Amino acid sequence: MLHTEALLLDIARIVEPPPATLAGLTQCPDWLRSTLLKSREASIFTQGVAAMAQEARRSPEHLSRSCQKFLGKTPRQIIEQHRMDYAEKLLRLSSATVTEISFACGYATTAQFYRAFRRRFQTNPLAYRRWLTGDLAS
Repeated sequence: MLHTEALLLDIARIVEPPPATLAGLTQCPDWLRSTLLKSREASIFTQGVAAMAQEARRSPEHLSRSCQKFLGKTPRQIIEQHRMDYAEKLLRLSSATVTEISFACGYATTAQFYRAFRRRFQTNPLAYRRWLTGDLAS
């Protein structure tokens, strides 16, 4: 049953509407909309806010003010959201270790990754992977 739920989650993600960070951005500047789309790519979110600001061709401070104004989030929160989306995808679709996944998401340490993962999913990555695979006995 859990495998079916995981498959349905995968399908829903494929056909989902644009992410919430892009919803209702008709008033935001084109540069910010473009940056938000680009920030979903691993080449940006793994490098953090500095890469996002560089992509925007704006200072980190200006980027932060604009994100707060139009999204109600900081660039750091946006980057963490993308990292966690990617981590969840890797836990579902790969056999990579949690350490490999944490570095692939751009975290400097696994401790940082575990804290961010727990904030988002209220569990640790190993327990989440076991839940996805239906291996609840471990």
